[in-house]
Amino acid sequence: MLNFRVIWKQVGGKEYNIMGKILSILLLSIILQACSQVKPNQNENGFASLNQEQIKQLITVSSEGWYDFKAQMTLMEKDGTTWKEVANFKAVIGRNGFGIGRGKKEISTINLVEKKEGAGKSPAGIFSLGQLMGYSSNPEGNVRWDYRQITTNDIGIDDPASLFYNQVIDTSKVKDIDFKSFETIRRDDNQYKWLYEINHNRENISGLGSLIFLHIWKSENRGTAGCTAISEENFKILRHWLDQDKNPVIIQAPNELKTQLLKDFAQ
Repeated sequence: MLNFRVIWKQVGGKEYNIMGKILSILLLSIILQACSQVKPNQNENGFASLNQEQIKQLITVSSEGWYDFKAQMTLMEKDGTTWKEVANFKAVIGRNGFGIGRGKKEISTINLVEKKEGAGKSPAGIFSLGQLMGYSSNPEGNVRWDYRQITTNDIGIDDPASLFYNQVIDTSKVKDIDFKSFETIRRDDNQYKWLYEINHNRENISGLGSLIFLHIWKSENRGTAGCTAISEENFKILRHWLDQDKNPVIIQAPNELKTQLLKDFAQ
């Protein structure tokens, strides 16, 4: 353990704790760095703040039960007052199924498991989508979404004790490292070749789960650490269909809960 010696200085008849001031300045510097890394799309203001009439696209991801990792993804678009299915394909979620997440609608956790860091569960609930990221210098094709190229400097922080928890940061812009674990975003495989952020736990509450993405799967027979994944072929369909101006949301849940959550969108 570090042993800081308190240094006092007499100035004009008053005593000042010099070391205390230095530590306060260092802490403020770290906090400001963390805040500067938060993207605007990470700020969630609750489901009610987003007019449901403005939501024109829906993604649903559903499984048979709470502990299944195999799922089905459906893309839906609003045509007037009617929701129409656009596409439907296989998906995988967390290797241990679903846990209740923190999204745009509060869901009771009574008799249900809450999403936690390291539990191998995907968050269940209603979520908006954050940035589209990828290895390419541009999003390729007719893509209607804010895009960020992933570089070797980009890492995702999954250390609950860090001020950068649940954030993707550019290490070239961070001076004070306060995390002990992280995930490399520019991987050696193609799983993060393209990804969307799923806006779970955007308050960045320690231990409630981090770095939840919608990305390319490794295999249809293998669950993830907590993300949602589909084939690269189907991700291309998704990427060219999603339109940020149509305010899409993603609903993830076992079939029983999905039916309840979809009632919010019933006419």
